[in-house]
Amino acid sequence: MSTPTNGPGPEGQSGNHYPQNGYPQQGGQGYPPQGGHPGYYQEPPKKKRKKWPWIVGAIVLLLILLFAGCAALIGGAAKSVNDSIQSSAPSESAEGGSSDGATSGKDQLQVDATASESATASYGAGGSMSTAEMGTTWTETVTAKTSDFFTVTVQDKSGASDAKVTCTLTRAGKTVQENSATGAYSIATCTDTP
Repeated sequence: MSTPTNGPGPEGQSGNHYPQNGYPQQGGQGYPPQGGHPGYYQEPPKKKRKKWPWIVGAIVLLLILLFAGCAALIGGAAKSVNDSIQSSAPSESAEGGSSDGATSGKDQLQVDATASESATASYGAGGSMSTAEMGTTWTETVTAKTSDFFTVTVQDKSGASDAKVTCTLTRAGKTVQENSATGAYSIATCTDTP
């Protein structure tokens, strides 16, 4: 018994046209049909994951880290200012154990401000400033070493064209500096420099 052939093979070679693996030959000459072998499970195409939740999550995380960094920076600055204030305040042992709590006269700085109407006084040393709302006169005695750069600024709040503000710094009974200014929202500044 002879097997039928479909004709000669390529370039005149004798053809071996037996079906392979039990499948009849098709146009692909020995290749499985398109779509894989019948009867095998084909995995469905993978779903593309959305990228936007990852982007939103990264932005939220970045904002949280930025907020935490700012909070840490501000907290560190506040602690530094507090430590600076605490270290500049004289302790009882530095005062020589005096019972009245007074410090030496050369560390005491008297700050005086006057205004024809209401004003604001800003004062402090080393970048640490305090503000006081005042009427026509204001006086404050602060501890400021002679090595501190202490300043006071008085600004008129009334806006009157004839408003006058004055600042005076006095150390150990001697006037260190006195300045005045006139006009609407005028500003007078006094500085005790080392």
